[in-house]
Amino acid sequence: MRKVIAVFLAFSVFLAGCSTKKVEAVEKRTSYSLLDEIYSKPDEKVKELVRNMKEVRKEVLKSPKYIKIYRGSYRDEQGNVVLGGMEYLLIDDGTPDTDF
Repeated sequence: MRKVIAVFLAFSVFLAGCSTKKVEAVEKRTSYSLLDEIYSKPDEKVKELVRNMKEVRKEVLKSPKYIKIYRGSYRDEQGNVVLGGMEYLLIDDGTPDTDF
């Protein structure tokens, strides 16, 4: 009985060693940062939006132009604390361009 079990085990080990399971190649990564995966898709979306952008020029009166920024909180030399928040910065005052 022991001989039969030994032959069966040897035969099963032989079959397991001869199996032809396909092993997929593992991609070797040099950079383990996920930034490429995170930012590649939004960058392509932005490129597509810029590529499809159409600018329409119209004659309009000039008006002041502002940009909205976030201003952080700070403390001045007198100990006053100014909390952070959104703020508008004047970029163009809207005065007409004249040369007369």
